[in-house]
Amino acid sequence: MLRIVSRFNQPARRAVQTSGKSLAGAHNMQCRCGNCVQHPMGCTCPRCQSRSFSVKSQSHYDIPKTQTAVVFEKNNDPLQVRKDWPVTQPEDLKPGEWCVSFSEHVTPIPTDLPMHAAAPILCAGVTVYKALKEIEGSCGDFVVIPGAGGGLGHLACQYARAMGYRVIAIDSGDDKRKLVASYGIKDFIDFKEGNVKEKVFEATEGRGAHATVVVASGGEAYKDALSFLRPHGAVVLVGLPKDTYITAEVFGSVLNAHRIIGSYVGNRQDSIEALKLAAAGDVSTTYKVEKLENLPDVFERMADGKLAGRIVLDCE
Repeated sequence: MLRIVSRFNQPARRAVQTSGKSLAGAHNMQCRCGNCVQHPMGCTCPRCQSRSFSVKSQSHYDIPKTQTAVVFEKNNDPLQVRKDWPVTQPEDLKPGEWCVSFSEHVTPIPTDLPMHAAAPILCAGVTVYKALKEIEGSCGDFVVIPGAGGGLGHLACQYARAMGYRVIAIDSGDDKRKLVASYGIKDFIDFKEGNVKEKVFEATEGRGAHATVVVASGGEAYKDALSFLRPHGAVVLVGLPKDTYITAEVFGSVLNAHRIIGSYVGNRQDSIEALKLAAAGDVSTTYKVEKLENLPDVFERMADGKLAGRIVLDCE
């Protein structure tokens, strides 16, 4: 089925949607008809950095309830003009359904990046990419990544390398060690073996790291995050363990000018940049595709720490 959608009869807002392609906006030069795109459920506004840019946002971004559409049910059928064709609202979407959106809301996915590979980039990838940008470091800086072998961590390691940082990965287990090593990272510290802080300082020429980006989901990862730093270093908080606090000794933090930075998801521009690095081959996603009905088992494996990389759910 082909639908030609017009927003308030303004050609500049026109979008074309087909049953086999994703929606694209004609006025946005980064989107073309037939492109695959991401529709965010809520993100940071690229202009003001506030978190008000969502699918249920201000009135001037409201999606119309109906649309004028030219439709045909099957090949060789006559075209029909419908002025009351229903528009599925983003909040009412079900797996496999289409929605209408403004092109400035969506993120174009590079045509040479498979959809299964793009899915983790648009979740974990942009999250860690934004966190690494928060460091505002220089090429060659040392960055410690606790939780390096997990869904967020394996991407954080690669983005950090692509940005020119020297990565010190912290995790546990031979599978995580091998995964991290496959990205060209030489410094892997098993937190179950020996003194982690001492090993971090050994790897950083005795001076400490420029930054620690905590992507681990366990609260233990935050306890020593500040102790890995050299003067003027930064801790970026990404992982969200329940009931966890980070404690900073005031005198030492002031004397060393340490920074504690919270980082959530990025904005649309961050997503575009993260996807470009993946499409260029600088970042590869380690993932496994699972059926939606396997979700309970996926959660169990996640809770047990048995997942390396990401799980992509096939909702078809």
